[in-house]
Amino acid sequence: MRAVAPVLAAALAAVALLAGACGGGNAASQLVKTPDFQPKGQTKCGVEKSQSKPLIVEWPSPDRLELENKVAEGLVVVRYVGCEMTVLDRCSVPAMYRYHGATRYQDKVEMKDADDLYANLPVGAAKLEGKLQRSGRLTVDMNLVGRYEAERPSVRAEELQGACDGATHFVYGVTVGAFDFYAGGQADVGGSAGIGNLGAGAHSQSERESLTKAGDTAACEKATPADKAPPAQCGALLRLEVVPLLGTPSASNNVIAPVAAPVPAAPSSAASLSCPVGMASLPGGTFKLGDVNRTADVTPFCMDTTEVTADAYADCVRAGHCSADHLGEWSSDGSKFTKDARCTYGSAGQGKHPINCVDWNQASAYCAAQKKRLPTEEEWEWAARGAGQARTYPWGDARPDEQLCWSGGARKKDGTCEVGSYPAGDAPGGIHDLAGNVWEWTGTSWDATHVYRGGSWHSEVTSHARAAERAGGPVPYRLDFVGFRCVSR
Repeated sequence: MRAVAPVLAAALAAVALLAGACGGGNAASQLVKTPDFQPKGQTKCGVEKSQSKPLIVEWPSPDRLELENKVAEGLVVVRYVGCEMTVLDRCSVPAMYRYHGATRYQDKVEMKDADDLYANLPVGAAKLEGKLQRSGRLTVDMNLVGRYEAERPSVRAEELQGACDGATHFVYGVTVGAFDFYAGGQADVGGSAGIGNLGAGAHSQSERESLTKAGDTAACEKATPADKAPPAQCGALLRLEVVPLLGTPSASNNVIAPVAAPVPAAPSSAASLSCPVGMASLPGGTFKLGDVNRTADVTPFCMDTTEVTADAYADCVRAGHCSADHLGEWSSDGSKFTKDARCTYGSAGQGKHPINCVDWNQASAYCAAQKKRLPTEEEWEWAARGAGQARTYPWGDARPDEQLCWSGGARKKDGTCEVGSYPAGDAPGGIHDLAGNVWEWTGTSWDATHVYRGGSWHSEVTSHARAAERAGGPVPYRLDFVGFRCVSR
């Protein structure tokens, strides 16, 4: 499901040239917001202040070739503001990419005006405006076979190594296959003949000018979902997926600097609390907050022993305290929603599964309705580490196997599991599923993102199940592998 690719050193100059005419914003927090479309005649970079999945078919062939060669070297970091993308070739992250095969399918992207152009090819759009005006249409025909994907869903600013000034994003995934990028030509779905009457300055119906192409369609026909690498001659890079770094730009040097997460008050003298049924009592203490590598103090608190279930959330909806808005659908930015059978709300037989496909506001509102709240990430990690036992995983230090609902075990999962189905993976106190069922929203925010913890059924990466692993997304973010649980004092 995921894909990521690193970005080349040679691309830095080429990308900067392509983006030279672009405007662009100046705050990393703006980069995760939904693009604001402007009226005709005001396209340029005002059309999309950030395009998180830009096509790169217009990149010069040497740059895309260099990018292919760098896939094995580690995650790629970029500065991406407005329609300007600069590859920070001397900035690195200690993580790698993995290839995921997929069912092969064909896709077509047609660009008929500048709005379409900047929406799909934001980095190279300025260079192509004249070509679009003369030909009347730019088209990309694609055969998609799989993706390279980062082995982790998020990167913190303090993890960057090397020359990283101005970093805003890292490349999370790269879609690969074969493509043909051309001007003019056919407009219908069949896609082989030409099209006429394209307006002033357009070519005739039969004219079609090839711009770039890469990969062999016949080679792509050999691809299968089980592939561990794309077929030979079918690994052309088509689209990047970029994800904002967790952090915010420093005003002094424009380097992404970590935003301090709220730290709970100093521990109280009480060893534990008396908690309601369905919650576990955890003592307070002081510990080193995993990957953040700072000391955190936690006061005693109560934590739900299970993730909030679809049935429990439905009860809250019926009581009028919770929103059912777009449940059963996922969205990465809150503007476009896609139905997904793996969303558990209202799904037959999944009432005891964790509620998912909920955004941060919905999760927070549910907890408030129960007179609870979302845990801070300090509280969450304290519980997952065994309240002072410094465990690597909620169950101990043994690597994940069959202790949890995830896709890295003997049986690949395609959705959530009923809560509490894997007691071998419990944390002390009988707290279920702190790893491997759904990532869980916390109350800790970093700039425009909110931290979630725990890994999910969707992941095949062992490190995602670690108690210290962190990821996050913007408030409107909702996916079939993100849910939550609540805490109280």
